[in-house]
Amino acid sequence: MDQDLSQYPEGSVLSQILIDMYAHEEKITILYDRTLTQELLELEYNPKKAELYFNFTPGRVPFGEKIQQDIARVLKKVKTATLLQIDMNENEIVFGMEVPVKLI
Repeated sequence: MDQDLSQYPEGSVLSQILIDMYAHEEKITILYDRTLTQELLELEYNPKKAELYFNFTPGRVPFGEKIQQDIARVLKKVKTATLLQIDMNENEIVFGMEVPVKLI
């Protein structure tokens, strides 16, 4: 699951951490590979532009790429998303949280 993070826009979430996002029925799950250094307050989704933003305590950070249609359909409906930090060597959950999802 090695990935070149430099391919994503500088300053975006994807330029800093490896993320996999899944939509299943009425749920969004986001897996990520590193400890977040700032508190994540919420996710904001703009359905017209297919853009996702992560709102941390110091500010808003763009995801780094357009959201795929299958995930977008679910993002428009959900009120929260589940985020799970994964230890990539052990394939185990290290930390989990739910954050609000807001449409903008």
